[in-house]
Amino acid sequence: MKKTLLIVCGLWLASGFASSAAALEPAFLVGAGNSDSLTVDFRLSESFDPWIEEQGYELTPFVDGGLTWWHKDSENVYGVTASAGLRLDFFLVAPVIAPYVALNAGPSWISDDDFIGRQLGGHFIFNTRAAFGLRMGSNLQHDLAFNLMHYSNAYLYDDNDGYNSMSISYNYWF
Repeated sequence: MKKTLLIVCGLWLASGFASSAAALEPAFLVGAGNSDSLTVDFRLSESFDPWIEEQGYELTPFVDGGLTWWHKDSENVYGVTASAGLRLDFFLVAPVIAPYVALNAGPSWISDDDFIGRQLGGHFIFNTRAAFGLRMGSNLQHDLAFNLMHYSNAYLYDDNDGYNSMSISYNYWF
C-alpha cells in the first residue's frame, strides 16, 4: 500500500514539474456500477509534455480532479477525486485518429462509507481507472473512451468491499 501511494505521489509531482502542453480538458462520464447502480462523473484534466515521443506513439503524464455521484434507488453518494496518470497514444492515421490507453490513480473523499450494502471503510478512499479510447478530429480534440474504475480504501480500514463501475466518456480538449 505504501509503495502504491509513493508511486502515485511521484507521478503527480513529476507531472507537475513537466511544462504544460495543453489546456484544461473537461470530461463527462456516465456508466453503471455494482448492483446496477448509476455512476456519473465530471472531470477536469491537464496533460503535460510527453515523456516519450516517437513517430507512432507517445507517453504523456496527466493529472485530473473531479466530482462523482453514485445512485441506486434512494441511496446517493457524492465524492471528490484527484489522480495522476499516464496515457499512451498511438498515431495510426495521423493526425486525425489516435487510439490510446490510460491508467491513473489517486485519493478520493466520499460522502458516505456505505453504499448498496458495500462497506468502504471510511470517507477517505482511493480511485484507480483504466481507459481505452479514441481521440479524433483535425486537432485530436474529440475523445471517446470506455472506462473501468475501482474505488477502495487500500486496506486503511477493516472494511474494504470496494466499488466498481464501467462508463463511457466524452471529452473535448480546448
